[in-house]
Amino acid sequence: MQGPNTAVGRKQIYLRCDVAPSVQVDNIRIYTDGTGFGTGITVKVGEQFPTKNSGSNAGYEVADTDDEEMVAGHGGITSSVDFFTKTEGAPLSVTISEAGSIINAIGETCNYVVLQMEVINTASPGDLANETWTWKYDEI
Repeated sequence: MQGPNTAVGRKQIYLRCDVAPSVQVDNIRIYTDGTGFGTGITVKVGEQFPTKNSGSNAGYEVADTDDEEMVAGHGGITSSVDFFTKTEGAPLSVTISEAGSIINAIGETCNYVVLQMEVINTASPGDLANETWTWKYDEI
C-alpha cells in the first residue's frame, strides 16, 4: 500500500514483430542507462513476465485503483526491482511465450514487461531529464 503523499502509475509493454525475421528473434533484453530520475522518483520493474503472445493477452491486468502497487495488485508479478539497476552490463532477460520460445513471424511478441513509476512528495517539481531504455535481441 502506498502512503498518502505518493503517486504511482503502472505500464505493461512488449516487443512486437512487424517484419518477419530471417529465421528468428530470441534472447530479448531490456535495460536502462542507469541514471534514474532523481530524488523521490523510482521506476520498478517486475521480475516476472506475464503471458503475451500472438494468441493471448492473458497476462494483461488493469489496475483496480490509481495507486495500486504492482506486486500487490498484478497477479503475474510476485517481485520487483529498481529498473535503473538494469543496465547494459546486467540487463533484464525477457521471456517469450510463442511456440519454441522464439519470435519467427509477423505479429509475434515477447511477454509483458511490467513497469511502475512512483513519485513521492520529496520529488522536485518541473520537467525531468530524458532517460534511455533500450531493447536488445538476437536475430538470426
